[in-house]
Amino acid sequence: MMKWIKRIIWGLILGVSVMMSQISCNAAFYFDDAKNYLVYDTGNHAGQAADLSSAVIVKNNPDVMVIAVLSYEVWYNSHTMEGPITTYFMKMKKSQCYYWKDKLDGEDNEWFEFTDDSFSREAYDVIESKAIDNTYNKGNS
Repeated sequence: MMKWIKRIIWGLILGVSVMMSQISCNAAFYFDDAKNYLVYDTGNHAGQAADLSSAVIVKNNPDVMVIAVLSYEVWYNSHTMEGPITTYFMKMKKSQCYYWKDKLDGEDNEWFEFTDDSFSREAYDVIESKAIDNTYNKGNS
């Protein structure tokens, strides 16, 4: 009898831990109080944050806009950052599809698509706005 009770308790504990591992974020948020490091991709313990002060447009034509930004891996428990690396964000203007990829050690990684319901899509709008401001309005404010 005691064995079954232990199994039930362990099952409940494991069930709760599995449910907690499914926690997700539904809104863009900042890693720092100054609101310069915007988190655009996250997990439970760490995420990727874009340094908004570094965001610049590197390609802009009628079909596509590509933004380069310095990004950091951020650790929530220790409140530390690792990096930077160069991250690119791309908007396909006609299809309104959005992508991002990292460039590590001179090597390009694959493009990841933002889904419409991801907070990353919301973060893209902030990154694009800062890139436009940094690229075209530097010194004019």
